[in-house]
Amino acid sequence: MALMLDDYFRMKGIRRNVSITVAHWAPRPMAMFGPVISDPMTEWLSERNIEVVNGFRLARIDGGSRKLIGESGETVDYDLAIVAPPHRPHDFISQNPDIASPNGWLDSNIRDFRTSKFDDIYGIGDAIAPPSIGLGMAGVFAHFQADTVASLVAGDILGSYSPVPYNTVGLCAADTGGDAGWIAYCDFRKKLTVPNTPFPDCRSMGRNRLMKMAHAIYEKYFLANIYGAGTHEWRRRGKGREDTGEAL
Repeated sequence: MALMLDDYFRMKGIRRNVSITVAHWAPRPMAMFGPVISDPMTEWLSERNIEVVNGFRLARIDGGSRKLIGESGETVDYDLAIVAPPHRPHDFISQNPDIASPNGWLDSNIRDFRTSKFDDIYGIGDAIAPPSIGLGMAGVFAHFQADTVASLVAGDILGSYSPVPYNTVGLCAADTGGDAGWIAYCDFRKKLTVPNTPFPDCRSMGRNRLMKMAHAIYEKYFLANIYGAGTHEWRRRGKGREDTGEAL
């Protein structure tokens, strides 16, 4: 997002008047994915004169003085703050000992995603991502987990159905501003199954104009189909709203 904002302000001709700061909890940008991902991301932010505040854990926001205040008292000034909400489990999970793990997140596992006490309750996605199985929060993880769970549910109903193995590979396509896009993929199998593995096995597929086109195609066609509407349907809906003045 920071790189895309940089690109937007450059196109408007006002980038020299705008300061962009990325403040996050990790020791480096995207450090949890290892140097294959963190090193180039750090370099790109530096190239675009984007300030990075590492190790910043947000405690509260002072809207009056327009400051982000960290747990240690450090502050980041802002005119516009784009803030990710805290990652925590829902109360109905954390306060229910029948389905919560000791860390408060949904009890689950990467073999079949069933909870330990109930074989007909499954956990996937954000509810299990952080400490329960050690993944970040991303739609691609929930997508593949759902494939496995759906096959197991089908097996329970039909009596015989080959389960779909859990696909531990995550693909990330990003627009990095300018004429460049970037695609990387990480295999989390070893990270999930071998104790003390520091990073997933990540690979960068490159950052260039071709990757920017691939990212645009991915969002325009693939994501539109996932959300239940093909490209022509999205265009039809958008045109209808334009004619009526309704916001899309």
